[in-house]
Amino acid sequence: MRLCPHLTLLTLSAALTLSCDPDPTPQPSGHTGLETDTGSDSDTATVDERCEPDEDGDGWCPPEDCDDTTIWVNPSWAENPDDGIDNNCDGRIDEVFQRVFVLEWDQATNDTGLVQVDSLGDLRGTFSTGQFFTPTTATLDHDLRHFITFDPSNLALVRYDQSGSLETVASIDPEFDWPDDQGEPPVIFGDLVAHPDGYYLMAAADRLLRFETDGSWTVEARWTCTGDDHEFCATALGADPIYGTVMIFGFFGGSAVWTPDDGLEILQISDPEAPGPQFMQTHYKPFDTWFSLGIYYDEEMERENYGIFRFNRTTRENVLLGAWSDPNFQPNSFSIEEASGDFYFAVNSPRGAAGAWHNQVWRMSAQGGTTAQLFATRAESDQNYFVAAGVHYTHK
Repeated sequence: MRLCPHLTLLTLSAALTLSCDPDPTPQPSGHTGLETDTGSDSDTATVDERCEPDEDGDGWCPPEDCDDTTIWVNPSWAENPDDGIDNNCDGRIDEVFQRVFVLEWDQATNDTGLVQVDSLGDLRGTFSTGQFFTPTTATLDHDLRHFITFDPSNLALVRYDQSGSLETVASIDPEFDWPDDQGEPPVIFGDLVAHPDGYYLMAAADRLLRFETDGSWTVEARWTCTGDDHEFCATALGADPIYGTVMIFGFFGGSAVWTPDDGLEILQISDPEAPGPQFMQTHYKPFDTWFSLGIYYDEEMERENYGIFRFNRTTRENVLLGAWSDPNFQPNSFSIEEASGDFYFAVNSPRGAAGAWHNQVWRMSAQGGTTAQLFATRAESDQNYFVAAGVHYTHK
């Protein structure tokens, strides 16, 4: 049976039984998580709202400003790749955007390879992992060099690098006996994030799973996904690397926020009878906000469409930033190039022979206005397709 590109959404759907925001700009200091609703139509703070003390007077304060003794270091600066300083406070020193990579999965053998493409769309290398696993996303690990994904075939959290080397960090025993007060989740996979406190979190339908680097795991939070008391069904999440705030978004819409100190707060209960966007994956852009890939009903086109949504901190709503431009192409995963703000996608399109896939990489501008193909395999296959996209930097 063919695994659909938007694996998470369709599997979750089958498992369940149920009775314009401003252009992205760096956030000034003072954002310690979510903001209260001020009634404003903007979620960008003004100079007067910035925090103190600001020792260097550059408008940014710790912890966002990673060196408050000089105006030449803060999140609004572009990185200088030659000075040995983290100019933009993103945790990397002298980073240079090198290339986009996508994970290519062979469903006949379960072998997975990495295809690397530069910003001009030129192929820069292919690597085989040499192991059998089914990747779903590509999320940066704590060291900002490796990536993590969840393998639903083996119920394992897997860590890998750009050369294809991978290791299992943690796994769930398929025979695990879930406690009676928890029950078994509808599905055991979802979007992953490396939390700044050193562990990993996964959105798994009706619960937030926490994985430790020693291989252990626990249920961090629970909510109701099925039945009459439905709240929302989580499929995507992203974490603010400064404050540790985690936004969680659902299959029928709906959202929640989780923090280590305050736990879970459901912000919006989803309605399966009148669903909102079906969120597939979320990334947090440092000093800005959360961006998500989702499926929504396009009133103008009178059909379902894919789009990138931007979370407004003030209204606590996801606002469509950019709509997908071609219904014949299906984005399966995305990543953000932080310097430009552009979005890169692993894309598949059914073309040619029935069931064959045409694998591609696409790019959307940071403002969401332009979407275009960057790279294509120029080959059709009914076994291989791109399942996840990531952005690789060289840095010290």
